[in-house]
Amino acid sequence: MQFGRTYYDDTGPEADFNFETGGVKLGDAMIPDVGVLNFFDFMQSGSIDLGSATQSQTMTCTSCLGFLEDADVVTGTAGRTYFASKGTLNLTTNTFPAIAGSLSDVTLVEVTIDAMSGVSTPVAGGKCIHIATASFNFPAAPQAWIDAMCLPEDYADNALCNCEDCGVPDPDCSLSNLDVIGCDAGQTCTDGKTCMGAPTGWTCTANKYNAGDGCDCNCGVYDADCDRAPAETIVGCQAGEKCGNFLDPMDNLLSVCVPAAWTCDPNFFKDGLCDCGCGVHDSDCADNTVVSCDDCADGGGMQDNGTPYAGSCNTSQCPGTINATNNAVCM
Repeated sequence: MQFGRTYYDDTGPEADFNFETGGVKLGDAMIPDVGVLNFFDFMQSGSIDLGSATQSQTMTCTSCLGFLEDADVVTGTAGRTYFASKGTLNLTTNTFPAIAGSLSDVTLVEVTIDAMSGVSTPVAGGKCIHIATASFNFPAAPQAWIDAMCLPEDYADNALCNCEDCGVPDPDCSLSNLDVIGCDAGQTCTDGKTCMGAPTGWTCTANKYNAGDGCDCNCGVYDADCDRAPAETIVGCQAGEKCGNFLDPMDNLLSVCVPAAWTCDPNFFKDGLCDCGCGVHDSDCADNTVVSCDDCADGGGMQDNGTPYAGSCNTSQCPGTINATNNAVCM
């Protein structure tokens, strides 16, 4: 078993590691389990008996191994809490956050931890976890990684592929089972520094995404080329149209061509409802009268230059101030 480091903090009196192990889930399969390894002695190394009177108690341990079943990472609570009662931690490297070592024949028992004293007490008849053997090896980040202002604990953490401008590739990106950060969903980063392919939801030719060939609109997902607008020419829209951006319910940034004078959220144009007061007649409307209006107070969206649309000229329910015979504008 190889650990993946998901969290590190040494700003307090100890070095705190959170890790994931993969494999069988405890408790609810939809809620994460989190391992915790805390070091209160920064000089400690070698073989450490986790079953000693000092190490097996949360109040006195210097190398503290715990496990949170069904963990809530926000509140720090868990369905069950386990703490090591026996076994060996062999720490071969401890230049934090670079550590390496192994666990062997470790038993963790279910405990309760007193909120006031911090003392851990085994639960009578509680559950336990046995780790026959496990290893961890988190190498030191190269100087180029640190010079690029990337966090040293993110390098080779066996948890996430950091596909960012960090001076050197992240070795984690060679592991195909890890999630990628720094790229859009659906992209890969096999070289550890370059996002490849088109993201999930891209509907145009894959090699047109972020290709430096213009801001491709109407391709579903927002084209990264549009970040270089107005230098990048808008592609895919007709004369009299502009590229409008909006967030879908999952907070993905999408783009669509809309009339240049459209002031409401681009997602509302041709969405099946008659949206009024948006500067341009919505083709969803049966006619130009206010009677056809389904929504008269749409909010704005985001324009391709990063500034918001104004939204409907009306701010109340229909008919409000919508022009009775020209529902694109207000009276």
